[in-house]
Amino acid sequence: MQTSFQQLQQWTDLNNMQINFSKTKEMILGPLAKLSPQPLSCNSGSPPSTVERVQYFKLLGITVSSDLNWQNILIQ
Repeated sequence: MQTSFQQLQQWTDLNNMQINFSKTKEMILGPLAKLSPQPLSCNSGSPPSTVERVQYFKLLGITVSSDLNWQNILIQ
């Protein structure tokens, strides 16, 4: 995943764009979530930035959970 993220960073640099790390989130699904891999990070900036890992997020009014539980989750 880190390799794909680095490719995305290169693409944004080539296209004069920036990743907004305050809005970028990472959620791991399935068996990989039990391994707890290293968070995605960007070392090219100053200071280095990491992508926040979340257990759930709300997208278009639907709450998506990392355990794929579809019960209502109250998000502050």
